[in-house]
Amino acid sequence: MTATKEVSNYIQAIQESARRNMTATDETSKVIEDADVLAHDAGDALRQILNYVEKTSDQVRGIATAAEQQSATSEEINRSTEQINRIAEETAGTMSMASSSVASLSHLATDLKTSMTRMHLE
Repeated sequence: MTATKEVSNYIQAIQESARRNMTATDETSKVIEDADVLAHDAGDALRQILNYVEKTSDQVRGIATAAEQQSATSEEINRSTEQINRIAEETAGTMSMASSSVASLSHLATDLKTSMTRMHLE
């Protein structure tokens, strides 16, 4: 009877061990399922991040292109301003010469008038 009792105890221990293994296996399966869901969610999140990165990169490229265009436009404005300044300086020089010529012409006209008055009196 002792042997039967020992065998019975061994069988109960084996059954208890099997139950614990089954419980542990069930728990492990649940953890694996949860990990799978988390991995899937992480993959979705990474895809969203990549999508945002692509959109941001497109925006950065657009900003860089606009900045280059603004720089080119600014350079063109600077060149045009320099041309306007050069033309204004040339115009000022020409006006100064014209003013001198008008003054000389006025002086000659006065001299001519004076000479004609003298000729008329003589």
